Amino acid sequence: MDKYTKEECLEEIGKDGTLDNIDLSELDLRAVDFKGISLKRAKLTSARLNGANLSGCDLGSADLTFTNLTQGNLENANLSESNLYNSILQNTSLKNCDLTAANLSETDMTEANLSGTNLTRADLSQANISKTNLQGAILDGSNIDKSSMTKADLDERGATRLDG
Repeated sequence: MDKYTKEECLEEIGKDGTLDNIDLSELDLRAVDFKGISLKRAKLTSARLNGANLSGCDLGSADLTFTNLTQGNLENANLSESNLYNSILQNTSLKNCDLTAANLSETDMTEANLSGTNLTRADLSQANISKTNLQGAILDGSNIDKSSMTKADLDERGATRLDG
């Protein structure tokens, strides 16, 4: 996996829409538009993606540990089996995302929008989910041990499932 610069990354985005297996760790990618790009198994460790548009992206099995995604847009993105350990997702939209079996432990998701998100078997242990919109989210088999869910918005009709 070769390490890319921000300029090389932006150049690659314009080619074929695929950045699979790319190493973008520690890059400043604030407000970059990645909409619909495939970033499967990408390494984004400690990247600064504040305000970035990652809507519709395929980030399956990506490494996003220690990444700052504050105020980002990840709506309809695939983050299944991704590692977001200790990342910052404050005020981030993850609406209708697939976070199946993702590692979100010790992640700060304060005031994030996770409505309609699939969190089946996700690890949310010690995560801060305060004031987060979880309406319609699926939490089957998720680990929420020692998570802070103060004022989290759970669906009153029971659409949010928390089994396991």
